[in-house]
Amino acid sequence: FIESQQFQPHWREPARLDALIAALADLSDDGLDPNDYHIEVLQAFRTDQRRPGGLSPAEQAELELVASDAMGLALYHLYMGKVDPVKLSSQWNFSTRSMPRELGIERLGEALATGQIREAFDRARPQHAWYQRGRERLKDYRAIAAAGGWSAIGDGPTLEPGVSDPRVPALRHRLEITKDLAGTASQGFRPSQVYDAELEAAVRHFQERHGLATDGRVGAGTRAALNVPVAARIDQIRVNLERGRWVLPELRGEFVLVDVAGFYVSYFRDNEPIWTSRVVVGRPYRETPIFRSQITYVVLNPTWTIPPG
Repeated sequence: FIESQQFQPHWREPARLDALIAALADLSDDGLDPNDYHIEVLQAFRTDQRRPGGLSPAEQAELELVASDAMGLALYHLYMGKVDPVKLSSQWNFSTRSMPRELGIERLGEALATGQIREAFDRARPQHAWYQRGRERLKDYRAIAAAGGWSAIGDGPTLEPGVSDPRVPALRHRLEITKDLAGTASQGFRPSQVYDAELEAAVRHFQERHGLATDGRVGAGTRAALNVPVAARIDQIRVNLERGRWVLPELRGEFVLVDVAGFYVSYFRDNEPIWTSRVVVGRPYRETPIFRSQITYVVLNPTWTIPPG
């Protein structure tokens, strides 16, 4: 890249380096680690720029290398994804998006020539509502973690509407933290031990969000989902943002999505489901394959017999 620019410097202006550092820090909301993109080194360079005399020629040359590499690598990961899905599973046919090397160098040069550093990062991200929602949820759950997360709901009989149980205040507080139940989590536990209609509605909302049976009862399955630590939820969101970088840029218009973990299939139009149905999926030893394909025909009312398995 630097050779293609005839070795002209791009990072002498402090404001430009400030914009890069801010954009790299913002990668945290994408589930990426800003430390993977030399942010601490760049911050040190920014401090040195303020000293009398600024950077020496050798330091300025090193800054050109490090800053250009940081921006190029970050844009590549936002646009293509950081992990190769084929290396995780040979069944996944999520081919990476096309970006010829020369075009990537040209785009990087254009962004630096115009000073549109933040805009370049925004353009590289998937321009999809689901990806933006994922970034917002990641910020929400990191705020929850910073506030101390949530406590586990203790074992015991199934909690259901009408019962009185000493675990109900903890359940109410747990659902307030994730805003399934309206209220202010910082107020602490409410004293009532009665499982009322308001709490039932909150449990149903939580169950629907997590692909559970929405029966309004807190049995072993719902309790296990409630007790997943916030750190694990944060990791799940980060993983799904990476998956989003693989597939969301190509999800436009009408498409069918099978949620294997949730046991349902949906037909989407303009990013909203207009038809949904339950589906049967495989088992851990006979997994449903994960793939994408163009739908070329649909069989209605096919001949069906009970499979041998």
